[in-house]
Amino acid sequence: MLSFDILRYNVTLLVLVADRWKGKIESYHDVFVEREKHRSDESRRPEQSRSSDLLGFEGTFRKLEID
Repeated sequence: MLSFDILRYNVTLLVLVADRWKGKIESYHDVFVEREKHRSDESRRPEQSRSSDLLGFEGTFRKLEID
């Protein structure tokens, strides 16, 4: 069975790691805000074809013949 000291050490270590990751993510705040400004204009995309709906991707498909 684990002793109380080992459990307390593990919890302290987890809190320390979580705090460091939180700081790291917060340091990228400006990058995240800048990336939110860049969006694609979905209205300019071509309409999906029928094969796209059925198969999940577009194109023509032919049988591959191997000698």
